[in-house]
Amino acid sequence: MTRILPMAEPIIKCYPYHAHVCSIVGAQSEYHIPWIYNYYVQLSVINNLERVFVDYVTPYIYTALPCVKMNKLERNIALDLTNGIINFIKYYIDREFYIYAVFDVSQIAAYRCGQFFPHDPLIYGYDDEKEEVYFADNYMYGRYSLGTASYSEIIQATKVLSEREEMIDIDWAPEFRCVKYTDKCSLFEFNIQMYINLLNDYIEQKDSVKRWRVPGIISRAPLERIYGIGIYSFMQDYIGVARNSGANLDRRAFYVLKEHKLILEKSLTYVMGDQWKSKYSLEWKMVEKDMQMATIMCNLCLKYNLTHDEKILDKIRNYLISLEENDKIMFPCLIRMVEKKRILYK
Repeated sequence: MTRILPMAEPIIKCYPYHAHVCSIVGAQSEYHIPWIYNYYVQLSVINNLERVFVDYVTPYIYTALPCVKMNKLERNIALDLTNGIINFIKYYIDREFYIYAVFDVSQIAAYRCGQFFPHDPLIYGYDDEKEEVYFADNYMYGRYSLGTASYSEIIQATKVLSEREEMIDIDWAPEFRCVKYTDKCSLFEFNIQMYINLLNDYIEQKDSVKRWRVPGIISRAPLERIYGIGIYSFMQDYIGVARNSGANLDRRAFYVLKEHKLILEKSLTYVMGDQWKSKYSLEWKMVEKDMQMATIMCNLCLKYNLTHDEKILDKIRNYLISLEENDKIMFPCLIRMVEKKRILYK
């Protein structure tokens, strides 16, 4: 038997836990797009130069996005009940649930990884005749792509992960998360005031989590983070560390900065309408400049990792300076622009 659930090119691709949901929902409808535009505005980075992790600051997409349902199952219990990982996968795929879980992907040939590497692909189908499962992940040189793994690889990837569970620094690694599309995104209404608040948070370097935190629920102590435009200064310091150590740059951070600018342009068009670029030509030129600089900087990162030419690091630092200077001028202009739109439709 073969069962393959639909997948689409995701609007957010930087990290798998964003891309998986966008791919699942995008294959069914575009109802999630306004939600993405509303919340994917603010950025943060953990203040740790040894492990650069630039990411969006959003509500947890698996529980906050209206058109997603997620069940959590303890790994050991689930596998005992279903008599193995393949039976587990087939049971939930047959019921239109995608399987999002951590595996030792070094056991999966498609990853071309020679050592223990816990990672989180999304399984979206299986083929009994070929004895393969179908998965999606950022495994093709960082690009979000679809791939296949044999049943034996998945069994081994599950077994090795269980044997080395104490080595895994992922809170939810002992769980399987089963994700299903529902049709509730059509109920979502874009919150223009939230959008303005997040634009403000970006330029003022504020923690945006408080805007959707549930009162009375205390989460664990957060790691120290840098927010919004403050990321550029952090990245300058990171470039200095990379220069001294000779290590490759983490391309994910630069890809997020690029994607962030592309999503900003799309969200502004959603809020303001197709004519905003001609009506607000100065603001559009600044947004366009940001997108161009972030794209060039991302390409320079890839080039540096191939050549380790330190002159490229200098170019990247200059682009970081230019992006920060442009954002300081641009974001207050965008906030005023969107505020006029909000007042008009109040």
